[in-house]
Amino acid sequence: MLQVSFHGLSEGSSIDVASAREEFAQTRCLFLKQFLDLPVQERIKGMIDKLEYYTRIDLDTEGKVFARELTLDERHPLAWLMFMLLNQDALFDAIQAITGSETPFRYFRSRVYEFSPNPDHYDSWHDDDEKDQTIGLSVNLSPAPIEGGEFEIRDANSLRVLKKVSGSQFGDAHIFQIGPEYQHRVLPVTGKNGRLSCAGWFCPKPDFRSEMKEILRNRMPSNDPSSHAADTVG
Repeated sequence: MLQVSFHGLSEGSSIDVASAREEFAQTRCLFLKQFLDLPVQERIKGMIDKLEYYTRIDLDTEGKVFARELTLDERHPLAWLMFMLLNQDALFDAIQAITGSETPFRYFRSRVYEFSPNPDHYDSWHDDDEKDQTIGLSVNLSPAPIEGGEFEIRDANSLRVLKKVSGSQFGDAHIFQIGPEYQHRVLPVTGKNGRLSCAGWFCPKPDFRSEMKEILRNRMPSNDPSSHAADTVG
């Protein structure tokens, strides 16, 4: 089990790399049960009672909207916590070993967002193939059960669905391939509870340590891709 804690990867955290790599090679996706350890989960539970979002709109290369969601300001403590937890060398090395990426990872670009059971919140097939984004990661931050909101990845040419991730619980995660050959989406949330997640991309650059110097200089993380448009809601 690959598991993240406040002190890096959890003591005893391990994974059968050969088996995981074979599954990832076949489906371009891997489910990670209990990716967040219990102390991290408990901390997050205490941070999600009052979250203030802005509406984020994702655009494709032609300027067409393909997704709409509620996104947490990157300066919020929860967004900052996830940013710090997921930018660590041991995790970078583990993800590289599982995915077989030729280029080492040096940075995780993240955001915390929610899909509500609302027709205005949706996600269409897309590939995220930009800004050196190589491997995607989505972490379930929803303590309450979720209906709908399953993740799917497909072959962009044949349109065959390679894997559908369902039944995800609080603290679970999945990684998935980014590139023009693959597309992914999140299905609509249908129950009464929203789908709160931390999602982002493992990238070969910038280097996290260099980025941290800039972050501390500006007192805010700089991890939101500039290609996304957003309008603030009250």
